[in-house]
Amino acid sequence: MFESIVTEYLSNTKYTHWSIISILEYTKSKCQLYTDSIGDLKEDMYTALQKYKENFNNHKYVSNKLNKILLGFDKSFSMTEVKKFIDILREEQEERGFDSAFQVNITSACTVKVLQIGF
Repeated sequence: MFESIVTEYLSNTKYTHWSIISILEYTKSKCQLYTDSIGDLKEDMYTALQKYKENFNNHKYVSNKLNKILLGFDKSFSMTEVKKFIDILREEQEERGFDSAFQVNITSACTVKVLQIGF
């Protein structure tokens, strides 16, 4: 699901700017991201990085950067910056849920009012 977005990021971003947090932010800018999908994103991210690494046309510096990211991959998700990203994502998700519930309640109240007037 996220593999193509990560591959797009790797293709369009200078390798010196590659990082786990920047991939997360890029992915969030491209699709609706939920805290429940972080595990899937993590798996797809790792797969995309591995596939990109297997490209024999990569420059030595690109391969070195990919090795560095892949070696510290699991540890990167424990970093404060990544945890903060996930916390902010959770807060935004809760706000969207509240907004949706609020809209449903307003719609329901308006529907009841219209039905009362109609009868």
